[in-house]
This record gives sequence, structure tokens and C-alpha cells, in this order.
Amino acid sequence: MTQPPPGYPPQGYPPPAGYRPAPVAPNGAPLADFGQRLLAYVIDTLILSAVLLIPIIVILAVFIPMIIHATGNAPAGEVNVGPIIGAYLLTIFVLIVLSFALRYLYLVVYLVGHGGQTIGKRAMKIRVVRLADGGPVDASLATRRWLVEVGCGLIGVVALLDGLWQLWDQPYRQCLHDKWPQTVVVKVPA
Repeated sequence: MTQPPPGYPPQGYPPPAGYRPAPVAPNGAPLADFGQRLLAYVIDTLILSAVLLIPIIVILAVFIPMIIHATGNAPAGEVNVGPIIGAYLLTIFVLIVLSFALRYLYLVVYLVGHGGQTIGKRAMKIRVVRLADGGPVDASLATRRWLVEVGCGLIGVVALLDGLWQLWDQPYRQCLHDKWPQTVVVKVPA
């Protein structure tokens, strides 16, 4: 028979004062802690930013010469800024749409296709699962999760509140974007 670790109460005895068992999902899997989720988020954000940087550089490579050409050939004080402003607004619109599309592909399609893990989550050894039974998330749940995350992100301080929510949420350490789809983030067994 194996011995329990030191400080662990023997069977049938109450736990010592101050002892708190690690929080677990309903299926018994240990929940990811704040640090793991934060680092996974940082890794995923860096990846998405790097991918989005490529079209930004391409667009700027087209846009900047256009501005130089428009301002360089016109007499002083007679620069037609209409096309420049139009191109600028179109560029911003394209980048916003592209950003949302990339985030959807990564945080929904990639997440579902890789068992509830993005690259950041895989690096931190955590995964998103259904709250009810610990099973893998499907596209519907992942999309709901993404929609809440995007919605919170559009309201500035609510994005911060979304991520910090897990610090006081009991018993499942859910962020706001985990609430509607009923998901939790658990540690992956080693």
C-alpha cells in the first residue's frame, strides 16, 4: 500500500486547517491556473500578431508609394487628399476584417481541429473542454466562446475583466468567454 504524501490527512480524517484541494472540473480533471492561461494567451497573441504583420507590410508597401506619388506630382497646396483618405479608410477596413477572420480561423477552426488546444495552450499543457462532461469542444461552442471574447474586446475594459474573471470565479475558474458556451480550461495530463 502506498503512503499518502506528507501533510495529507489520513483516510477518514478531516483535512488540516488551511488545506484547500486543487480545483477540478466536473469530470475530475485539474483546472488550469491563471498563469498558464495568461501565458497561453500571450503566446497566441504573438502568433496572431506575427501573421497579421505580413498583410500589414504588403498594404503599407502599396499605400506609402501611392501617397508619395500623389503628393510629389501636385503643385504646392493643391494636393487632392480625397483618394488618400479613401485608400486609408479602405486599408483600415481590410485590416479589421482580416484580423477578425484570422482570429476566427485560429481560435475556432484551429482550436476545434486540434482537440481544444491552440499553439499557446499546447505549450502551456492546457486545453478547452466542455464543462458538462470534459469532452472536446465543437465548432458551435468554440464560436460562442470566440464571439464573447470579441464582444468583450470591443468594449475595452471589459476585455480585461473577461480575462481576470477567472480569478474570482468559483468553482470552475471560468472567464466570461467560458460562461455562455459552458467550457472550462483544464490541465493536460503529462
